[in-house]
Amino acid sequence: MYNKKPQELEVLGSTNNSLKDTSKIDKKPLHIIALGGAGCNFLRFIYNHGVKAKYTAVSSESGNIPKDSTIEFIHFAPPQKEVMIDRGTFVDKLVSIDMNNRLQMPDAIYKHLESDDKFIIISGLGGYISSFFTEDTANYLSKNGKTFLIICTLPFSFEGERTRYAEDTRKKLSSFDNFKYIENNSLKEKYGNVGFKAAFQKIDELFLDIVNDYIAE
Repeated sequence: MYNKKPQELEVLGSTNNSLKDTSKIDKKPLHIIALGGAGCNFLRFIYNHGVKAKYTAVSSESGNIPKDSTIEFIHFAPPQKEVMIDRGTFVDKLVSIDMNNRLQMPDAIYKHLESDDKFIIISGLGGYISSFFTEDTANYLSKNGKTFLIICTLPFSFEGERTRYAEDTRKKLSSFDNFKYIENNSLKEKYGNVGFKAAFQKIDELFLDIVNDYIAE
């Protein structure tokens, strides 16, 4: 674990380090909601470390959620489109996420957000669910006066279009209090030329640190 407070870590960005007055919310149940595949991986790590909370995972795949856990899984399949790739001698048909066809967030998620919980929203920005639903969730929680923290990662620079969608979402989320993000590139620079497995282990630990600090406020 790290000795520094999360906001002091060079790899961590935050638009507002001040937290809301918690004197009246200490008794609120903690509810951690993961949006997208990467967020679900972070959620599993936090869950396995015994953080007491309600857990909800939203993803197109349930494989990264332990079947014997108390994590509630909400399935959502992003809209897809066929992409034709001309390889000279033949044409491939590939299926990709249609980021231009934005759908409304499922009612099952809004139903959770209606409760009087203290929320932590976690995601790895860049994908359909993580980019759009993190923004929609933040808008809803803010509009309805909920207590919440958003923790996200920004993808590595080589991840192509994901970096553009992630940066667009980061800019939109920057207006919210208690929005924190981890830049994957900066983390790799901080800890040296480590492999991706080790880099993601560091990210898991950072998420856990931020969650524990938020609980302790």
